[in-house]
Amino acid sequence: MSDDNKMRMFKAMDREMHILAHSSNDDNDNKEKSEEIAHTLLAYPELPLGLRCRALLVLGTSDGPGYVEWAREAVRIAELAMSLPGSAPPTEGDHKLLRDCRLVLKEAEEDFVKYGGYPDEEDEGDGDGDGGEKDEAGDGDDEGEDGEGGVSGDKAKSASEDADSEEK
Repeated sequence: MSDDNKMRMFKAMDREMHILAHSSNDDNDNKEKSEEIAHTLLAYPELPLGLRCRALLVLGTSDGPGYVEWAREAVRIAELAMSLPGSAPPTEGDHKLLRDCRLVLKEAEEDFVKYGGYPDEEDEGDGDGDGGEKDEAGDGDDEGEDGEGGVSGDKAKSASEDADSEEK
């Protein structure tokens, strides 16, 4: 596969991942599919760092074991992408992606403490009837910092839209 075709494939998978991750319905299948796509993208060592960060953000906002590590890796990769010697100066989109990564990490760490670790495979419930799942903001309380709900999801979606417009 040529490099151009691989890049087109990566971008198409990234778009599909974000459409599924940020769909307006609460379809758990969409969330699972978006996480599968994120894992598939991360298996490609040649995946550009920006797209790698976006895949890591999807996993960092998941409710499965390891979400803190995925969020931590997103921050690491975003910082690396901005500090590579000989690369173009970071754009506003790069700075926004790093901010989004840091926000997702902060929320993931808070959730980890709040819920006492990762959910058990057998008992994913936390007693509130929602199966122990985090909302899109990753904080489990259905409202983000601005009261709109889904802050991380909205910010991750916005970051993906910014990156799409910059890549054109």
